[in-house]
Amino acid sequence: MDERLAVVGVRAKGSAGEVDGSVSFVFVPAMVRLPPQELVFTPDPSSKTDALFDSILPPFFRLRPGEAVDSSLIQAQAEGAREAGCVTGMCPHVSPSTLQRAVEEGTLERVALSASDEDDNSSRVYMYWDESANFKRRPVNPRATQYVQYGQQNDEGVVDTIYGDVFLARVDGRQNQPESFGVDALEKEPWFFEKK
Repeated sequence: MDERLAVVGVRAKGSAGEVDGSVSFVFVPAMVRLPPQELVFTPDPSSKTDALFDSILPPFFRLRPGEAVDSSLIQAQAEGAREAGCVTGMCPHVSPSTLQRAVEEGTLERVALSASDEDDNSSRVYMYWDESANFKRRPVNPRATQYVQYGQQNDEGVVDTIYGDVFLARVDGRQNQPESFGVDALEKEPWFFEKK
């Protein structure tokens, strides 16, 4: 268990401290030889929103001791953004030092991978990752990239490559509350299997 998650109250499934009201979610490491791991935390009862993942996950995505930001990658993307304008998500008027700080802190990204039915208010599984992980030279996460490839493509039909570790969590669309989502549930999702 990573100490950055332990600081915010996240524990391995089955560890001491698990209480009623705990919510499970899944950690999917970039290193394929490591299996997905079920984690739990107990949300603050007054926080009835999926935004709590936005508050507990960012410390995990920060620059780690021994890592460095690859400035040449930032510069290359910034040059491309200057040519394209702000449509790429990296606006040309943002300074390199601002980009450097953003990468060091990590940029939390979230995408819906599934819904339990056609209803817009249904429970959805979301994937959370550090969008700036490639600037830290973190490895490609082939499983996470596969999950996104199965059903999520951008407007041009190109699928993003996901770098670094990711987290998967289920959120109830009606009440906007986290629901437990474990490794057993992950293995039943249609996007879990290789794309045919």
